[in-house]
Amino acid sequence: MHQLIRKSVVFLLVAALVIVPLTGSVLADETKDEIAYFRNDISGEAMLADLVLVRPIGILATITGGILWVFTLPFSFAEKNGPDTRADIGVTVEKFIGEPIKHTFNRRLGDFKGRTRTE
Repeated sequence: MHQLIRKSVVFLLVAALVIVPLTGSVLADETKDEIAYFRNDISGEAMLADLVLVRPIGILATITGGILWVFTLPFSFAEKNGPDTRADIGVTVEKFIGEPIKHTFNRRLGDFKGRTRTE
């Protein structure tokens, strides 16, 4: 019974990892600005460097930022006990986790100008 549950969970995870990226482009609402954004030319060398070097470093930076945020969380609570505590925690989340995630996942492959799809 335990093996059946384990195999089912693994199967569902693999299916989700395969299906979710394929449905993203189908569900996307493309505007003229987004279409123009995707027509810009980016060299293959830039894409390769981004895929092999920059994206893995961005993933590591996100993980490291998450770990650092967990360690700084008690200090954020101890520093302020007023109504601004949530705002301070939101700022630290954005700096430690949000910015690396945006740089890693919210831009085209090989685009080092920092433009995102929403700009």
